[in-house]
Amino acid sequence: LGAQSPSAAVRLEQTFNAAAQALRAGDLEQAEAGFQAVLKQDPRSIPALGNLGVVYSRQDRPGEAVKVYRRALKLAPNE
Repeated sequence: LGAQSPSAAVRLEQTFNAAAQALRAGDLEQAEAGFQAVLKQDPRSIPALGNLGVVYSRQDRPGEAVKVYRRALKLAPNE
């Protein structure tokens, strides 16, 4: 999360957790919006990228899923 203030880091974590909960609940639109919000603040968030790929896969958007998975792989090739 870099050099963000503690409150910004907490808000980002809350946004991620809400998006993950939406994904678990099957609310793919809310999950997508949440993970994209996380990535707007932290473009290198591997968990957000991976989960966004899952959202795209479940929405039958394989091209977009592959794009975010490749982005994650480029950022963290060993994860």
